[in-house]
Amino acid sequence: MPATTLALAFHIGGRTSADFFLGDMTSDLLAGGESGRLYQRLVRERKLLGGVNAYVTGDVDPGLFVFTARLLPGTSVAQAEEALHEEIRLLQTEEAGAYELEKIKNKFEANTLFGEINVMNKAMNLGFYRMLGDLPLINREVEIYRSQTPDRIIDFSRRTFRPENCSTLIYRARQ
Repeated sequence: MPATTLALAFHIGGRTSADFFLGDMTSDLLAGGESGRLYQRLVRERKLLGGVNAYVTGDVDPGLFVFTARLLPGTSVAQAEEALHEEIRLLQTEEAGAYELEKIKNKFEANTLFGEINVMNKAMNLGFYRMLGDLPLINREVEIYRSQTPDRIIDFSRRTFRPENCSTLIYRARQ
């Protein structure tokens, strides 16, 4: 049986913008598996949601930072939305821990390096970055991720997660 689902979408820059990298890191901080903040706090601890995710979209054109939340039967849309906004407020005011950020940076670097082992992946990546118009970016991305700081994530969160930059979708399950 489908569950009621809430989605919040915020506009961000395209694939080559600084905000794309910050958004990608922020989404990993929030939803990097079962150890992610959203899962730990909203699924495990508060038991408001059956599932939660955060991710970025975008290639050449500007993209979106999307939160999705699958509500449990006893949770209202208003409760779920407020819980997501509470997590956003924490992003805007509290620095991410050094351990949290290092874990995200290490994961990105490992995925990048392992992805380069396969010749077909390497060829696809070269074609993609050429299409983006910034072929040298393929060699700078790990450095870009490594250079991000807690202050930059707070700044990104304050600039991006604003009410006037948000579109909300509610999918109500049939009763």
